[in-house]
Amino acid sequence: MTPEATPNFIAPQVVECVRNEENRVTPGDYAQVCAEAGLMAWLSAAPRPGVEPPGRGTHPMSGLPLGIAVEAAIAAVGGKANGLCILRAMDCSYESPAPLDAPMWSRATVKEVGLRHVKVDVEVHCGATSGDEKTPAYAPPLNKRTVLRGTLVLVRVGDGGNATSLADLTTETLDFIEAARATAAAAADEVEDEFAGLNTDLVQAAFDLDTVEMSGGQLHEMLAARIREMLTDSFDQLLGILYRVDVSEERAREAMQHGDLDGVAEELAHLVLERHVEKLRARRGGAPPPSASES
Repeated sequence: MTPEATPNFIAPQVVECVRNEENRVTPGDYAQVCAEAGLMAWLSAAPRPGVEPPGRGTHPMSGLPLGIAVEAAIAAVGGKANGLCILRAMDCSYESPAPLDAPMWSRATVKEVGLRHVKVDVEVHCGATSGDEKTPAYAPPLNKRTVLRGTLVLVRVGDGGNATSLADLTTETLDFIEAARATAAAAADEVEDEFAGLNTDLVQAAFDLDTVEMSGGQLHEMLAARIREMLTDSFDQLLGILYRVDVSEERAREAMQHGDLDGVAEELAHLVLERHVEKLRARRGGAPPPSASES
């Protein structure tokens, strides 16, 4: 590196990190990262005539804001300690150009913790500081404006490159799935126990399952597995089946907001079996089954 290209700035640094539970990832955990003004200027300026800027080809005007957003997200989830530091997906928008002569701050807040992923909301701001020599370079900006905002998805990967379970970092998703599994299995068993003369052929046929006699737990397990496949391979067909078996649209929509495919499949399986039980009860009592909106 030539003397002209020697950077005169401090690398981006975490200036605040607040986590609700040590060694856990929970919604609301957040962190902030600051990048001093000198970094963008150094990446964007040629050190001397005839020499390309150090950031040539890396698009620092867009790459740097996103980079410090990712850094803040990793800090918010404790990724450098627990391995949750791989960016799997993102949905971001650039609100204004990144500045050459002003520092930038990124703030990341954990939004959702799934079985194998974490969603983090991020914002990047810029603005002039007070200029007071006693004010730290990472002090919050005055007259700030938004450069970037969006949502990042972080995962932890194993040796094969696949996302691994986050069971050691959170129990929220596992509790949700276990509760859905237990409720759905109980509903399936209720179909068998209370309505021994009736079977679940209609449910099995609707989801193209083998119409053979099985326990409530087996039915729930097969149904959840089938729904999980349809969530990724034939979503429109799944919506049509849920409509035909009269599952509440509102409750199905709520289940799909969970974000984790395993959790969504477990909850939808519960809703299908629960609705089937309601219909069987109504038929046994001689009354027409209530509509899904009434149940």
